[in-house]
Amino acid sequence: MMPLVKTESAESQVGPEKTRSGACEACRKRKVKCSGSHPCTACVNSHLSCVYSSWKSGRSRRGIKRGKVITDYMTNSPLARIPHIRFSDEYIYSLIPYFMSGRYPVCPVLCEDEARSAVQDAVKGGEDGPLGYAIGAVALEYLNSKTGFGPDKQSIEALARLAIASRGPLSPDFNVSLKAVITSSFISDALVTAGKLDAAWLYLHEAIGMMNLLRIGDSSTLAGLSDNERARQLRVYWMLYVHERFLVLHMKRSRLLLPPLAEYPKQVSDIAPEVHRGFLCIVQLFEHVDQNFVNAFIGADGHVDDVDPQWIQDKANALESFASKLPSELTPAQQADQIISHQWMLIVLWQIAMSRFWLLSTTTTSGVMALVFPIEVTRKLQKLVTDIDTDAIEAQGYSINQKLYELIIAISEVIPLIPPDRLRLEVDSIDSFVWIARYLLTQSTVLDAQKAILETKLDRITSML
Repeated sequence: MMPLVKTESAESQVGPEKTRSGACEACRKRKVKCSGSHPCTACVNSHLSCVYSSWKSGRSRRGIKRGKVITDYMTNSPLARIPHIRFSDEYIYSLIPYFMSGRYPVCPVLCEDEARSAVQDAVKGGEDGPLGYAIGAVALEYLNSKTGFGPDKQSIEALARLAIASRGPLSPDFNVSLKAVITSSFISDALVTAGKLDAAWLYLHEAIGMMNLLRIGDSSTLAGLSDNERARQLRVYWMLYVHERFLVLHMKRSRLLLPPLAEYPKQVSDIAPEVHRGFLCIVQLFEHVDQNFVNAFIGADGHVDDVDPQWIQDKANALESFASKLPSELTPAQQADQIISHQWMLIVLWQIAMSRFWLLSTTTTSGVMALVFPIEVTRKLQKLVTDIDTDAIEAQGYSINQKLYELIIAISEVIPLIPPDRLRLEVDSIDSFVWIARYLLTQSTVLDAQKAILETKLDRITSML
């Protein structure tokens, strides 16, 4: 019987046998003496595959490519996964105004001096460098939206990875602080924009975990703080509260960790009144998303006993009532965020009703319980996009266009279900749908895979007209 060994080539079977100066891989790993023949005696006796290293120089270091060990280390290290993009110091500093004009109004948790100091630490290697890189990552989304090129997702991801790498792992000696919470939150936001949703979810929960360790939001913690710091810590809590609810619905996750607090942040001297008003409106809107709402949306069996058509209608009425009382002083960007977020939540309610076959198709039915409700929404959305400067919508970044995308996808699923005679009555609304869909195809905050889906839906709808 032939031994169960592999030979490297036919040449090893003819001519005089050559003896190698080094051990074969099997002998080297087992630390046994190797005869140097091919196949070696030990491998033949053990029925192993006899393979020698391809290095011609045996054990000589001259056979090793210069820098190979360092190159292998850098290739396999976490830093190697950072896209090869270099950012000049001037470029990093230039992101601060975009952070203040874009991110700060919706996440007013750092003043300009703190943001500037953190960015300086990122440039010079200081303690708050990770926060500085995270600020740059979330600011970059607004920089590119403003100039009309859309977010540079590779650069956003690169800055987020620099924030992660410069911070290092969470060791037992890691200093948990409010800035560390904000850093992880901003990293999560940036990764959402970059399309890295699973990683964004992890860093959001890292921020929530650190916030819980610091007992931010607890009455005992808040009691000893100045008015400004008390308001700031409350804003940090509510910021994560909103971000968690957006991601839970967007990613269809099942569990909310943060309950609503009994207290809103008060207007204090270090925040502009219009920023304070806009932030409170965002918080109060997302308070409508409770655990029951989430359970109903994702279909968590056994946890939705009190969800019925009346629950849907009551939620819709509460959202409509809230929208009717929005302050008139909101900026165009804040108005766009509120209107689109409001319509997005109504569509989520409509989807809950649709999944339970509670919708009505009669022409007399209107509102969220009507089959054609998404069609009604298209007219409002087109009016919003045309009446408000698109900069106001783009200034809201990734989340606002994601809500628009989900609205349009929901609408595209309804249009084919409309009877032909009713469809002729909805031509204007369908034209609005087509207009918004084409608008979204121009937005780089809509992911490439989503654009492909949108184009397929759009082709199907236009073929029906």
